[in-house]
Amino acid sequence: MKSRKKYMKEKYSNYWIGARDSVYGFMPYDHSLIALIERTAIKHQCHQLLEVAIGTGKPIADELSKKEFMITGVDIAEILVDECRRLNPLVVCDVGDAENLTYPDNHFDFAYCLHSSWLIPDFHKAIAEMVRTVKSKGGIIFDIQNRNNVQIASIYQQHIYENSNFFGMIYKTVKNIAKFILQRGTQDWPFIISQTPSDPIAVFKQLGELGVMDIEIYSWKDSLLDLGSEISKFIDHDRIVFVGRI
Repeated sequence: MKSRKKYMKEKYSNYWIGARDSVYGFMPYDHSLIALIERTAIKHQCHQLLEVAIGTGKPIADELSKKEFMITGVDIAEILVDECRRLNPLVVCDVGDAENLTYPDNHFDFAYCLHSSWLIPDFHKAIAEMVRTVKSKGGIIFDIQNRNNVQIASIYQQHIYENSNFFGMIYKTVKNIAKFILQRGTQDWPFIISQTPSDPIAVFKQLGELGVMDIEIYSWKDSLLDLGSEISKFIDHDRIVFVGRI
């Protein structure tokens, strides 16, 4: 786990600092998430928001700060925190671990974590920390990659194969050499399992155990799709968004 966090601090962060804008940009999914956060925060009269794994702050914290929300962000990578401070002077940004936040109990009105749950080694700890730091009647929003989805499960198994199996590591090395020679694609040299999708059933159960109420579940396909709170309805979706009230 330490090596995975070190990878996030020292390797992945150097990729993400440029890729957030150049590769991903401001996606329709981001627009929908911002609208969902704004709508939910206003509904529960939330003004002080925490973004866990804020990265550079683009585009979500940046856009929300322009809407007069008070945003605090935390990220494990100092290089991303420095960039977030530079790009978003209205955002308070700290270096920290999502699994062990330094903020006191009941400190924020609202917490969210987006595009990041699969990069956090123990996301269940991060969920518990978000709930701990949010005031009563506040809210949380986060998204996950659904490990029960066929496509996500296949990608995850390939990721494990290339980073823990001898023959898989040879295959990954050949791929990286080909990328280097052809100057195409992003090389991924460290042999480390850096991403882990989540089981939505386990997440749903944890939220209930933590006392989170009014759980809403969304999926994404061209637009956010409200799936209600029936587990059978969201098992097969690849990306799932959870919304809850503390």
